Amino acid sequence: MRNSHSIIVSRRLKAQSPDDAFVEVTIYAPTDIDAGWECQYRIQASEYADVLRSAVGEDSVQSLLLALWQIELQLAYKEPFKSLKLEKFDKEGYGFIHSPKVWHSVYSGNDGGQP
Repeated sequence: MRNSHSIIVSRRLKAQSPDDAFVEVTIYAPTDIDAGWECQYRIQASEYADVLRSAVGEDSVQSLLLALWQIELQLAYKEPFKSLKLEKFDKEGYGFIHSPKVWHSVYSGNDGGQP
């Protein structure tokens, strides 16, 4: 899969290691495809990995949110990212979508306002 889309955001995370390892996450602008909207993202980990994936949603916002969720899960649970022990932005994650409360609001349509 080759990406020619515009980059909308990127983040570099440092690994807690003596060899200055890092993980660079790049998210590309969602594009309209036959099956909905696709948001591609790349996770590069120094010399360890270069992963290009995508998330598909009903619209561009949903595809972006799904990509953010998938990125958080890959960093937390998939090798080699899990073993790199990346510095976290907060206690719960790497600065992407990780809160079950936020994720629930995406599907329920309840943003914390009145039901």
